[in-house]
Amino acid sequence: MRTLSLLVLAVLITTNLFAQERGFVLKRRIAKDYVALIIGNSSYADAPLTNPVNDATDVAKTFSDMGFIVDKVLDADKETMAQAIARFSQKLYTAKAAVFYYAGHGVQVNGENYLIPIGKTPDTQISDESQVPYRAINAGEVLSAMEQAKVNFALVVLDACRNNPFKGSGSGRVPGLASINAPVGSLVMYATKAGSTASDGLSKRNSPFTTAFLKHIVTPGLDVNLLPSKITQTVGELTNGTQVSGTYIQLKSSFAFVPEITPDEEKLMKQAQLGNLKNLDAEMARKEAEAQRKKNEDDALMAKKQAEIDQLDRQIADLKTKTASGSSGSAESDLDMMLLFVKQKEAQKKELETLQKQAEERRIAREKELYGMKLKEYTDKNTKIDADIDKYKQIAGSEFGRDMAQAAWDNLLVKYGLTKGSVDQGDDYTLKGKANPAPEGVAVSGGTIAGLAIARINGGTFTMGSSGSSAQNNETPHTVSVGSFSMMRTEVTFDQYDAFCNATGRQKPSDSGWGRGNRPVINVSWNDANDYANWLSQKTGKTWRLPTEAEWEFAANGSAASTYSGSESIDAVGWYSSNSGNQTHPVGQKQPNGYGLFDMSGNVWEWCSDWYGDSYYGSSPSSNPQGPSSGSYRVSRGGSWNYRAEYCRVAFRDYNYPAFRYSGIGFRLVRVP
Repeated sequence: MRTLSLLVLAVLITTNLFAQERGFVLKRRIAKDYVALIIGNSSYADAPLTNPVNDATDVAKTFSDMGFIVDKVLDADKETMAQAIARFSQKLYTAKAAVFYYAGHGVQVNGENYLIPIGKTPDTQISDESQVPYRAINAGEVLSAMEQAKVNFALVVLDACRNNPFKGSGSGRVPGLASINAPVGSLVMYATKAGSTASDGLSKRNSPFTTAFLKHIVTPGLDVNLLPSKITQTVGELTNGTQVSGTYIQLKSSFAFVPEITPDEEKLMKQAQLGNLKNLDAEMARKEAEAQRKKNEDDALMAKKQAEIDQLDRQIADLKTKTASGSSGSAESDLDMMLLFVKQKEAQKKELETLQKQAEERRIAREKELYGMKLKEYTDKNTKIDADIDKYKQIAGSEFGRDMAQAAWDNLLVKYGLTKGSVDQGDDYTLKGKANPAPEGVAVSGGTIAGLAIARINGGTFTMGSSGSSAQNNETPHTVSVGSFSMMRTEVTFDQYDAFCNATGRQKPSDSGWGRGNRPVINVSWNDANDYANWLSQKTGKTWRLPTEAEWEFAANGSAASTYSGSESIDAVGWYSSNSGNQTHPVGQKQPNGYGLFDMSGNVWEWCSDWYGDSYYGSSPSSNPQGPSSGSYRVSRGGSWNYRAEYCRVAFRDYNYPAFRYSGIGFRLVRVP
């Protein structure tokens, strides 16, 4: 959730959308001549790493989105790595472009570079340098395979120059990786120059090198000959100049991972988009005309039947007149005629009722079809706008994109037919209302506030922060006292938040395609959460607000402090990256903590009221701390469905801009008194 990775995501999303529209991705996938092997090892027994599995996952998706046939291998032992390299080597002979990426521990021994597998048994783990050649993978195997296959373009990336992973190794051991002779037609990149060590990303999702790599690899038209200098510059910025990437180039020609968009291609894409809109409008008009034609047919049929009934009524009235005056004829014939008219009237009436019922059923069916089309058009456009707004937020939320935020917002307005300055920057609700007003007949139904179950939390004194092995620099343990309060047992759900939107006419946040109902509301900012709290306070006559960071951690401890909220096992209490299936889950499905609070660890990050201060714990008041008096970021706590377990710890602290929204952040409220 760090701002640094947001720009990377924005670039990836934008580039991948363009790539799919242009079609070169499909061509590559059909030909299967762009191949990649991506390996990430994190779970070392003696020296685990924070980022490699994340790095490999993100790099694999990036190359897959660019049309590469990707083999992704995570936390692999030597046999698994060797098998993957063998599969990769076979593909090289028909490959136009090949990429090998490795993140994990790597060392040099006697001038040779080795990639360290995950030792899953004592006899496969490495504890001494002498074991490396037998229990690790020689990086030269991949280089040799590429050289023998004579791949036209080959990229080898080793984000593997981290500190010595072996316990008991001597201090005279050479750090980092050794320099190499790159095969002809290849580009070999190290996270840091030969003989140096590189940084793991610590609390960030990706290492500095992979962050830079992901940022620049997707630049349309960027020649790979220029790629190293771009990455080196960004790595330097991310590490304050302490890390310099290493590069070995033997390229035969230029190459771009994402081809540059030509003016003709851009024109065709705009024409295609306009054509799709026109086709949709034409289909809607055709359906509406067809519906009107069928309605006219039904109306004509019922009018004809009504005319027959009217004629029968006149005959009955005439018979009544003649009978009353005694001029109708014989009594017997009059009786038969009366019975005939009665039977005819009953039959005609039933026929008319049947026609009316059938016409009404057809009308309802036609309206449902038209409503469905209108609703689909409306929701599809909302989804597209949401995706573009998300790109803007990621750009604006990044330290590298702040200076482009206004330009990105103006671009967003123009894209949806609005003029620059017509909507305040960041006001996405107004933008959506103007860019995609709900069509006639498509309305949001009313709702009620569901749930709102609360738990009473009696105040007390506790040690806030952590000194455990996973503790971060901003988690300095200190003693804090908080007063009593009540807290929602679950995160605010879509049902609850949608009731607020219905009542206020506010645009509903996207559910990212996972469903609404009892799932935690997502894509809501700190500002949104406060607006909901103010509305709920007016609605209920009680005071609701976001918890302070201290209140949140006190409640998350659940009367008995543990690593995660309610357990030492994250699987028992929370949805996180390894068990969530890459989405949120309905609230209250996991085990609650001692206060009866659900999902305090995982599912979604939860906004707190405090401004964030990285070193605030050192000066925090001991009684009911409220956070710094000002700042740029607001605190969020608890981890989410797409973060690893260590981020779901009770003590872990995160933060973001108050206007930031994304699919992994929500909130819960406290009530006072």
